[in-house]
Amino acid sequence: MNFLRSSTILLFISIFTLVSCSKDNKDASNPIKKSDLVNKNWVGNSVDVKVDGNTYSVDGDADASSTGMLLKENGEYVGTDENGDKETGKWTLTDNILKVTVDKEDISFKIVSLDGQTLKLFLGEKLDISKSPEKYLELDNENFLAYVLGFAVLEKKNVDLTTVKTKEMDVILGLKAK
Repeated sequence: MNFLRSSTILLFISIFTLVSCSKDNKDASNPIKKSDLVNKNWVGNSVDVKVDGNTYSVDGDADASSTGMLLKENGEYVGTDENGDKETGKWTLTDNILKVTVDKEDISFKIVSLDGQTLKLFLGEKLDISKSPEKYLELDNENFLAYVLGFAVLEKKNVDLTTVKTKEMDVILGLKAK
């Protein structure tokens, strides 16, 4: 099932998350280099949701330190979930897009920023929040987890969705190199 594989990849990357940070951002005019990402164990440490120009950040728990991904120099990808289970595949980096392939299924993440040991990835951009969160349970794509995490952050931060003007959210996952 594509949905389950996509959710698994996103889940292990993001199993909730801790501290929002980063000042020196690399962008398209300053591309991320493969050498900046390799041989580091990237562990989830923040989820940011942007709505109507506001950013809402949520800190995670200690379980986040057991979840992550390792991007090897040879293009091999190793993911670890909260139970310590491993998943392997391949990864590539092109124009600040990180593509992970596991069991012939691809998931791509736009890199928002890389500041030393902090990596931020878009899980979802301009996601429509005009429907109830329950409607997104029917989605069969990689945006499903972005919706779930986004709505969880907005709920935790007590954001009244009836007052949101744009009815869109961006969901950004922060990872820390260990």
